[in-house]
Amino acid sequence: MAEKKEKEIKELLRKFPFVNWDRFIGAREEYTFYGWIDREDSYRDFLVLNFTDPKKPWFCTSSNKYSKKIAAIL
Repeated sequence: MAEKKEKEIKELLRKFPFVNWDRFIGAREEYTFYGWIDREDSYRDFLVLNFTDPKKPWFCTSSNKYSKKIAAIL
């Protein structure tokens, strides 16, 4: 991962204090991060954050509670 891109992605991931980042997959210019969001009922929701285009990352989550917050951060 290029140093500048790595710094930008790390800064963005820090904006999600409610996510426990688990792993990532990276190849060339595409990076996908996987994380878990704790819930009050002892279950966890997932968050997948993909950086195909660093200016417009996309996400997928099972969290109804945090969906809008995630979209606002991105």
